[in-house]
Amino acid sequence: MRSLLFILSIGLSTIVSAQYSNLENFSQQGRGGELFASMRKKRDVSNDLPTVGSIYINDEFQPCEVYYKEDVVGNFYYRHNAFNDEIEIKETEYADEEESSLATVKELRVINKVDGRELSLSTYKNREETIKNGYLYTLVEGDKYSLYYRNRVRFKEGVKAVNSMVRSTSNKFTHYTDFYIVNGDEPLANYFSGKSKDIEPFISDDLEKAKAYMRDNKLSYKKTDDLAQLFEYLNS
Repeated sequence: MRSLLFILSIGLSTIVSAQYSNLENFSQQGRGGELFASMRKKRDVSNDLPTVGSIYINDEFQPCEVYYKEDVVGNFYYRHNAFNDEIEIKETEYADEEESSLATVKELRVINKVDGRELSLSTYKNREETIKNGYLYTLVEGDKYSLYYRNRVRFKEGVKAVNSMVRSTSNKFTHYTDFYIVNGDEPLANYFSGKSKDIEPFISDDLEKAKAYMRDNKLSYKKTDDLAQLFEYLNS
């Protein structure tokens, strides 16, 4: 309900970005509460087996700046729950402060003040060609091409040993990185597998140029830094 009220307020006001200068209207614990949703959706692992891995990209809260469009909302602390694709956010880094969930509004951007990573809610078509909304991290943004990646976490429940001849297996969270490409100013980010043959539809006008650049610089389509280098080149 809170996030719905906020979305409605966005549509009704053309000066909303200037109004959200601090946490007063930015936290469900604050006096406004319109920019957060109470979306506690952590995985409840009910068995007593050990768990390997984490649902978070960064387990500890890290300092960030939150933007609404191009305007700074304020400085906060966040961590990305990639299993639920949820941004948990607080006003301070103190452990006793209860976190809230960032409202799912596309104009909001989070920039990590430690490493500069930027993420925002985007519309994308995944590997199953299903259109979804979720948080993508920015690698390259340009007039011709933009490149993003998504952190995806898969959960596999452990299995208890039924007898002494079989070993128990732990619960496990496994992290994956998926690449997404946007052509020009199109509103949809498309999944890219990291295979050279699958990039052709996205860069058809620059395909030979890209092949030569990748070959001459001995780059790989599967490596994040190499792929970012290619798209910086194609945008130049």
